Amino acid sequence: MAEDPQIPLISFRPSEDPPWFTAGKNTPATHIRNVRKGLHPLGFALLGKAGARCGNCENLYRRLWIRGYIKCRKTIATHGPGTDVRKKWAACEHWKEAQPQ
Repeated sequence: MAEDPQIPLISFRPSEDPPWFTAGKNTPATHIRNVRKGLHPLGFALLGKAGARCGNCENLYRRLWIRGYIKCRKTIATHGPGTDVRKKWAACEHWKEAQPQ
């Protein structure tokens, strides 16, 4: 079977990833591509504010299906890993400090 020259292959080298992003075998390819382009894994611009993480953002929420999945209100939630969020990720341009509950 010949490879399609129009589909780019992603070579995964963990040394290229920033410390706040860890790509594993189940990490969506779009997340890896976005991070290597200098973007947030979901494709937004990075905020660059010290200490700002997805985990302390007002837009973060837990979606309950069979188990809980962390999502962002600035994306359309799917039933797949492409819109899952990790709390340790660096904040994006939509970051707002979460209010204490």
